Amino acid sequence: MPFVAFASPLTPAPFLNLSSCSTTLSGNSALYGGGLLNFATGTLEVSDSTLSDNSVVNNGGGIWNVGKATLTATTLSGNSAGDSGGGIFNPATGTLDFTDSTLSGNKAVLHDGGG
Repeated sequence: MPFVAFASPLTPAPFLNLSSCSTTLSGNSALYGGGLLNFATGTLEVSDSTLSDNSVVNNGGGIWNVGKATLTATTLSGNSAGDSGGGIFNPATGTLDFTDSTLSGNKAVLHDGGG
């Protein structure tokens, strides 16, 4: 199961800001956000990490982000999505800072964003 940073009607206040360093998330599967799922009120910081071989039915094989995400020296590879964003799904509502990181060999089946 992916890490989750979000707020929903079931949790009235944002409850998670996630920082991850030197972590490997691999072989996970979900409907959205196979490796990491970050909702609108979440803050996600990932550094020196690898997200690989994660898969989703919908969007965001590696990461599904509509909040604020910062990736530094992180590799996303071999992730897949049944819809969009094989590596990262980051619609206009999300903020993504991507520094010294790599997107490689990710696949989106229906739409753009393999990476």
